[in-house]
Amino acid sequence: MAALIKKRLLNLLFGKTNTLFENIAVCLGVTLASAFMFFENRGFIPDFLRIFLSGFIFLVWITCAFSAGKSKKWGFLVFTGAYWLIPNLYLVFYSMRDNVRGYSKWLSLFNKSSDILANKPFGYLSEKMGCEEYVLAILLFILVISVYFLALNLTAIIHKKEKEERFGY
Repeated sequence: MAALIKKRLLNLLFGKTNTLFENIAVCLGVTLASAFMFFENRGFIPDFLRIFLSGFIFLVWITCAFSAGKSKKWGFLVFTGAYWLIPNLYLVFYSMRDNVRGYSKWLSLFNKSSDILANKPFGYLSEKMGCEEYVLAILLFILVISVYFLALNLTAIIHKKEKEERFGY
């Protein structure tokens, strides 16, 4: 039984990994689908599906972070940082400026785009939970970074143990 568990764990850790492009495409697809679903207010989409998709974002991003971490793909960290930090930093910048005197259509467009990318994927879930959208975005960002480094360190520990078993030191 222990051998079977060890085999399954090793398969999870060292089995097939996704490419960086696959991880990015899946994360973008799920996140943008949830963001666009937030704007669909005609009642065609059941509430449980909206909540499921908003929560599914967490599962997909964490799974992709684990996959990227175990194969040491630093590009996923760069993508994660760019996707979650740049829009949120721009939203903070936009909220601190004087909108009346320095109004620009381009800045307003970037503000709306940043809101769709970073906040609206969690819009429906945040309404149901009673919290702000950016709280869920920050939580996801922290979880993704943590899982990435957990997978990175876990694979290093497993490799070290395998080396010790194989060579006896």
